Amino acid sequence: MPTSVNCSSCGRLYVAPDGFDYTTQCFGCGTTIVFGTGSDLQPIVGPTVEEKAADIEAAINEQGATAWEALHSMINPHEEDIELWLTTVPAYGCGCSEFAREYVKANPPPYGNKDAFRHWTWEFHDYVDQHTGDERMSYIDAVARWGW
Repeated sequence: MPTSVNCSSCGRLYVAPDGFDYTTQCFGCGTTIVFGTGSDLQPIVGPTVEEKAADIEAAINEQGATAWEALHSMINPHEEDIELWLTTVPAYGCGCSEFAREYVKANPPPYGNKDAFRHWTWEFHDYVDQHTGDERMSYIDAVARWGW
């Protein structure tokens, strides 16, 4: 007689032949389900959909912070440097990559003048913070933060 287990997170039914030791991921929510024999039969709960979403959001935020760090650290960039930098901006989940490309196209960086470029990076970052609701930073604080 087959053994059945319902996913503890979403309720999806899984069936395995009796006496068959088996581990699988729920196709609906990713919870780990373990089939065992006799009293060993029990599902093991993995990360919830919400936990996975939080992990993805944290990864996007980390990638975004790394991209800003790289942009603010540029000393004498050329157009190719900005094009390369744009490839580091998160492209999934937030629309940041497309937004960054549109901003750079509409507000080209002032190449060849390091102080003007640094001010441009601050304006760009401030514009993004204003639209995302993140805490904005004054130019004086940005100079201190980025070591300009």
